[in-house]
Amino acid sequence: MTVAPTETSTGGANLPESIAAVQAAVTALNDRGGIKGQQVELTVCNNKNDATAAAACGQQAVDEKVVAVVGMYSQTGGEMAPLESASIPAVGSVGIAGDGSELTSKMSFVYYNPVFGFVACPSVLAADGVKQIGGISSDVAASQRTAALVQAGGVAAGKPIDPNIKLPLNTSDYAPAAAQLVDGGADGVTMVSTEQGSVALMRAGGNKLKYCNAQGALSEPSLASAGPSAAGFYESGPFPPFSAASEYPELQQFTTEMDAAFASGDKAAAPELRKATSLNAWLAVQAVDKVAEQISGDVTSASLLDQLNKTTDLDLGVVPPLNFTQQTPIPGLDRLFNTTVRANKWDAASKQLVPASDTLYNGLELLSKSQG
Repeated sequence: MTVAPTETSTGGANLPESIAAVQAAVTALNDRGGIKGQQVELTVCNNKNDATAAAACGQQAVDEKVVAVVGMYSQTGGEMAPLESASIPAVGSVGIAGDGSELTSKMSFVYYNPVFGFVACPSVLAADGVKQIGGISSDVAASQRTAALVQAGGVAAGKPIDPNIKLPLNTSDYAPAAAQLVDGGADGVTMVSTEQGSVALMRAGGNKLKYCNAQGALSEPSLASAGPSAAGFYESGPFPPFSAASEYPELQQFTTEMDAAFASGDKAAAPELRKATSLNAWLAVQAVDKVAEQISGDVTSASLLDQLNKTTDLDLGVVPPLNFTQQTPIPGLDRLFNTTVRANKWDAASKQLVPASDTLYNGLELLSKSQG
């Protein structure tokens, strides 16, 4: 099963392209013979950015006896409790759920780290010469959990977040917030906001500010729509940009499989819709395939969970090898198994994200530094 919001009326992020990525991966996997010779069936559940619907998705996974939930995107949380009751692993969740369950549940195996991407954003901006960093965040539980991590990252970078502005989720006019940032002395800003909100802030702030959001928050077409303001935009996260595909076979495979899905009629697999969250969801299928091949008997949720818990060197190519036997030592981030973050920058000339530098940030070390 894969779980993500897919309705534009939810008021938050919606990721049909994430579901398309899982479907593309499953289709290609089945074309290669499936997992241990068995074809894979995919169930899709729309959690609607709603806790009740999320819990219903978790229960549906239990009722349908799925082997795993892959590439889940949940703003509210609610899916994990049913999964725990049936020992169903969740592989490759985005890990931003407001209840924190994806980062603490023993069923969860997270390698996509927008959490550490946000922590690193102040360091990324500081590396570009930003003197004072402000913050924008949506006034909802998930965003405020993340905004607290941005503040920790500011402390680690020696750039306390100031001013720190909370806005209603449905904010459409970002001009007052941009003015407040500039008037407060900020020349850079971290954004914990929706894709539309981030673009609106960049348009309002123009070249008076430089900007950073977690990888996957903004698509390349959205960045192009922001105009000249996007020239100062950075994303911080675990994956190299798609523009670096020639250096990473996994990015080439992702592109090939998504192109095939688009050619077969899946509009959500279109090139302009692909983001890091799509790649994360696609990688979750690769992870399940690689781990399941190590199981000596039948592939069930229980046997997969057992094998995941034994996995010490899972190579997905675009992130360092994963060791699922060693939890992150910071409470609340226990199940985040990848702490490495890189920065990508918007290149207005080529209209794509490109590597900002060769610098790799360790999100765990930044958090530890913020705590003294």
